[in-house]
Amino acid sequence: MKVRCLIVDDEPIATDIIISYIKNIEELEVAGTCSNALEAYNFLRKEKIELMILDIKMPQLSGLDFLRSLDNKPLVILVTAYPEHALEGYEYDVIDYLVKPVSFQRFLKAISKVFNRLQLSNVQPGEQRKESSFIYIKSDKKMIKIMLDDILYFEGFGNYVKVVTEKKEIITYQTLNLLEKELAKDGFVRIHKSYIVSVNKVDAFANETVEIGKKEIPVGNSYKQVIAKVFGKS
Repeated sequence: MKVRCLIVDDEPIATDIIISYIKNIEELEVAGTCSNALEAYNFLRKEKIELMILDIKMPQLSGLDFLRSLDNKPLVILVTAYPEHALEGYEYDVIDYLVKPVSFQRFLKAISKVFNRLQLSNVQPGEQRKESSFIYIKSDKKMIKIMLDDILYFEGFGNYVKVVTEKKEIITYQTLNLLEKELAKDGFVRIHKSYIVSVNKVDAFANETVEIGKKEIPVGNSYKQVIAKVFGKS
């Protein structure tokens, strides 16, 4: 089932850009577009959506004032040309905050957070994440969908990350720090400044290393307590 999105923005060009981005992600669909908060309010009364992409600076009623008026709001990504409003926006538990002009890569990172939130909301306490959990990775000018259960580990070098799965390796322009935050609740743990591993894929571990298949991965000194906690090492 696709994630239904509502775009609320008074700038037609900005709306068209977001529409084009959504069309490139098969799990999303545009449920509607509105040019102001009042239109959006009436739309939400009639339609069920999972994600609202909301501009802050709009006539009559700002995006933040609109959020304050909603009792039951969908997941929200704020979009605006004014980054000084970011902190206030996060008080309303928004998924992300995008500054115009929004690149597709930055939009995709926000959408990955949406998918993670939706997956977590469907998991009951004590349950494991679903087999269908995935992330999108940009590589060779295209977005590649990778199932989390296929990932063995991530290796970072500078501003690039190598994603190693059971069948292939993918290089992406991204930082390991960002991935660490996004995957913290999905069974991945950082064991070195250059490595994040899938806990379920670890075959063996020792004081200085973790083994995944034939790969021996070093454990950083500052991460040894994390290893002890995760793997129950005394």
